[in-house]
Amino acid sequence: MRKTLVQLCAFVALGIGVLSACGDGEAVSAARVSVGASPTTTTATETTTAQPVEAAAPKPAAAQPADPATTSRSTTPPTSTKTSGPATGTSASTVDPVKLTVASNPKLGRILVDGKGRTLYRLDADNVKPARSTCVDDCAKRFPPLLVPANGTVTAEGVDAKLIGRITRPDNTIQVTFGGRPVYHYAADAAAGDTLGQGITGGKVVTVS
Repeated sequence: MRKTLVQLCAFVALGIGVLSACGDGEAVSAARVSVGASPTTTTATETTTAQPVEAAAPKPAAAQPADPATTSRSTTPPTSTKTSGPATGTSASTVDPVKLTVASNPKLGRILVDGKGRTLYRLDADNVKPARSTCVDDCAKRFPPLLVPANGTVTAEGVDAKLIGRITRPDNTIQVTFGGRPVYHYAADAAAGDTLGQGITGGKVVTVS
């Protein structure tokens, strides 16, 4: 009996093993079928439609330093060279000569005057030999000396030209002399023929014989 039970148990165990093996085989087959039936996993590649790239606006070109030479030529007006006219000269050909002539005065007779008829004077204080003027400063304002340019000329009309000369004054200007004496105008004489300087501080009208 015990032997029979052992055999029976062994048979049962064997059956269970076979069933288990069959079950595992089916499971394996099922798994294989499942795997075979499943669609192959495919990595989806997302296709991205390329968007048009907007072209960047061109950057303004950097300002180039101006060529000094070009700038000068384009912006600087041409320099005008002006030729000045001839300088005013004091040559004998352009300076009016100093003119001495004679006028008639009812009280004094024939007197020496300049080309405009203005009376000429001499001063008692001046030296005669050699001729030299002592009238400067305030005296020269009262009795302005009759001057002539260094290259100027003195003409005579109605008088002896040999009596006319010239001297250099203390201020280096040149004064006309007549008969060896420096001659002057009188500042207060306003018109031709006036003799207001007669007798003023040694002033005397130059008379002509």
